Amino acid sequence: MSVVAVGGLFASGGRLVGDAVAKRLGADYVDRLILAKAARELGATVQALHNESGH
Repeated sequence: MSVVAVGGLFASGGRLVGDAVAKRLGADYVDRLILAKAARELGATVQALHNESGH
């Protein structure tokens, strides 16, 4: 699995760029807010989700 990481300062547009790049590559876009929401809904932590992915 390939990963593209986009970083930046708060309000620098990183989420917009990340989403646009993912769409252009035909890939899924996941950010910290999405991971945090998934973890909350599963009653887990973001770290636990990361560990379950095998990384």
